[in-house]
Amino acid sequence: FGMLIASYVRAAAESIGKLENCAVGIMGRTEKVIVIIIGAIIEHFAPVGTFPKGGWLELALIIVGTTSIITAIQRLVFAKKALAQREGR
Repeated sequence: FGMLIASYVRAAAESIGKLENCAVGIMGRTEKVIVIIIGAIIEHFAPVGTFPKGGWLELALIIVGTTSIITAIQRLVFAKKALAQREGR
């Protein structure tokens, strides 16, 4: 959900809100992919039992999901401010 909602908020702000660019937030697509790849690599090469319950890939997915929701909130706040500024409020 987190990965999808951040992209949806950006697309909605740019199309419905007519904002030129809403690429703000702490986690873009590139960063998400990098975190997932790092988690998968560590999961593959780390000995079994080095991380309790779940593993490194699961931790990477939790990080990506959480930061994606934070990014979506940041984009909503940015869009609200940009639209209010455009309307002169």
